[in-house]
Amino acid sequence: MTQTTKVSFETPYDYHAILQLVIDKGKEMFHPAYDIDDIDRAPILRLMTYFLQDENLADHLGIDLYKGLIINGPVGCGKTAIMRIMRSLLSPS
Repeated sequence: MTQTTKVSFETPYDYHAILQLVIDKGKEMFHPAYDIDDIDRAPILRLMTYFLQDENLADHLGIDLYKGLIINGPVGCGKTAIMRIMRSLLSPS
């Protein structure tokens, strides 16, 4: 079951639509059954916030956009897959 949380700040991004885009890209790149489990949505939201450089949400989540990232987890948990998906969705600067 997906939980919805209302927040009291504005962001220019539709994170629900972006999450669906990430899932769709995962299906295209890896397997039609690709999905993001509910338990993984919070870390993915934080990752999307970082990649989008969304200062409002970053402040709310306590993310410092000027620091680097570390992605940690066991072999096969999807670290490289999610980074490949995120890279494919970014346009060149």
